[in-house]
Amino acid sequence: MTLYQVYLEGNKSGCLAHILSLPGCTAFGRNEKIALRNLEMAARKHHHWLKRHKSKQRIHQRLKFQVVQRLEGTTPWISSSAAALFLTDLIPPTKSEIREYIKLLRWSRSDLLKLVSPLPDRILDYEIPKRWSIRRNLNHIANAEWWYLSRIAEWPEIMAIPEKVPKAKVISRMERIRAAAYRILPSLSDSQYHQIYIPAKYCNKSLKEPWTVRKVLRRFVEHEREHYFNIQDLLKEIKKVTQLGLAIR
Repeated sequence: MTLYQVYLEGNKSGCLAHILSLPGCTAFGRNEKIALRNLEMAARKHHHWLKRHKSKQRIHQRLKFQVVQRLEGTTPWISSSAAALFLTDLIPPTKSEIREYIKLLRWSRSDLLKLVSPLPDRILDYEIPKRWSIRRNLNHIANAEWWYLSRIAEWPEIMAIPEKVPKAKVISRMERIRAAAYRILPSLSDSQYHQIYIPAKYCNKSLKEPWTVRKVLRRFVEHEREHYFNIQDLLKEIKKVTQLGLAIR
């Protein structure tokens, strides 16, 4: 049996559960009970993902959860809302941990590109009512990662990346921002890894959202995995609606 410590955040509109020892493993529910129920399936999917990438992490069939922290008021599933700073986010990441986060990010990005690169424009831009198109999801990932890096500093290399690009260049912009992250995040100073940041630019100042490098790394992985699953779901919906017979991964 594996016992996972679980961290919760949310408000009356919902609850997001995190297993921080499995970076990228989260589950949403309209309340805590549903979020925890969904987390079991999310953990199993995450285990399968790690196994597929030949992770050395030990995986057990039986799972048990222990809620160790609940934070009220943050709703990161809503775009432009604040995300929690959990107690473990205050711990400066070691070089080994940073390498592990980067490895997860490379796996996650590889999977995302394999999913979307073969898609024609008509599918990338197909709009289902009340849902973002796949291309808009990709653009949002790029914007979010630019923003995560800016929580630490205004890096010249990301400031030089255009905010808006033609549709055909959305993925290349996404890749430029990620390449900058791969260079920046492992090479910060010791004081930067220890610092708590409360940025006042490119955000709602009234939120006074605190950040650390560990939180930035965590949100990088969580956010891309969330949108990978969103895009998978979109492709299934598009297949139903259009009956184009796409091969859905």
